[in-house]
Amino acid sequence: MARVGILSFGTPPSPQELAKSVATNPFWSSMKQLGWVYGQNVVVERRFGESTEQLRQGAAALVRLITGSPILNDDLVPKRLELLKALVPHLAKVAVVREGLTELALPEVAARYDQHAVVAARTLHLDVHTFAARGTKDLTTTKTAKALGLTVPPAVLARADEAIQ
Repeated sequence: MARVGILSFGTPPSPQELAKSVATNPFWSSMKQLGWVYGQNVVVERRFGESTEQLRQGAAALVRLITGSPILNDDLVPKRLELLKALVPHLAKVAVVREGLTELALPEVAARYDQHAVVAARTLHLDVHTFAARGTKDLTTTKTAKALGLTVPPAVLARADEAIQ
């Protein structure tokens, strides 16, 4: 059975809120059109957090559940990109954000991960940009926005830290 990991800010929804979300959310509608039915052939692992530390713990738990390993698994990069392309057929550009601590501790693993992303993207006719995020500030910089091919108004960047926290 396939697995989807969802990390959300806040507290877990009630069973009624969850059922309503699955019934009305465009993501689940698209998944159903592709033959993926929540609870039948796809399992959803959800983690919630109300603080940075809780979100980090939730993300680490999801990575272990989904990939089976807390360390970057470069063999899964092509499969992840294939799945993304299947879900979004007209996809042309992808950003692969990986956590930056691996790059510092295991630079050869990070380099191999990036190389697998580039090769897989070329096969899928995708423009891929890979970079490491060492913290939330890395996700809110002009450099990051440019790497993703985005134009972000300065007022948005100035308030990005508030939005993330």
